[in-house]
Amino acid sequence: MFDEHHTDREIQRLDQQADHLDYLGKHKQASELRQESVALAAAEAQRRIALDADDTVALGKPLSFPAKDKVKDSRYPWFVKHYGDTCWELDALSPSILRDRLALAIESVIDWESWERHDVSEEAELTSLNSVLDWWAKESA
Repeated sequence: MFDEHHTDREIQRLDQQADHLDYLGKHKQASELRQESVALAAAEAQRRIALDADDTVALGKPLSFPAKDKVKDSRYPWFVKHYGDTCWELDALSPSILRDRLALAIESVIDWESWERHDVSEEAELTSLNSVLDWWAKESA
């Protein structure tokens, strides 16, 4: 998952491991994504998991602001063309809703069979380590 604060190096490293992209940041033009990071533009799939059209309807006008408030932002013309004259900040979305969506997005891409294998391996490693530490404690006493 990426947000707008990841460095290009972090994004490129993570993108080599991923076959999709979850993005929580601001609406961006594809050309802007390419300018900011080749990895973001090259992602095979991008899912918007926060503040979608349904959210803006549910939040309504009281939590919105005019897009013209961002007229100095380089993305302003593109945003108005694609999304209209009204904006909502990501912060308008309830943190619990955002947490739930993030959890679902993350859990949807976990290879649970592999996860379970790693859990079994980790348990075996901890048992072995504890055995060595117990032996060491007895020998040191």
